[in-house]
Amino acid sequence: MEDQYQLGFLFYHGGEGFKQDRQAAAKWWRKAAAQERAGAQSDLGYCYAKGDGVEQNHALASTWVGKAADQGHVNSRVLLLKGRDKVGRQNQNY
Repeated sequence: MEDQYQLGFLFYHGGEGFKQDRQAAAKWWRKAAAQERAGAQSDLGYCYAKGDGVEQNHALASTWVGKAADQGHVNSRVLLLKGRDKVGRQNQNY
């Protein structure tokens, strides 16, 4: 699970022998997120909010960020507190 999250990070940012590939990052974060990895859930939610490596989907963004926040993920909690009624809506500005 941790390895899946790290692979997502490496593909998302590139470097250390990894070519930047946002679709691959989302794939690996989705695997880790399904195993309750809060950081992956948050990052995957961000990808869905921005349409970064995945098709933009505000409902899925809200779902994944919410799951991470429910686990106490600080950045996700901040996102929800700052824009609870914006998460999952059109024209979202994270």
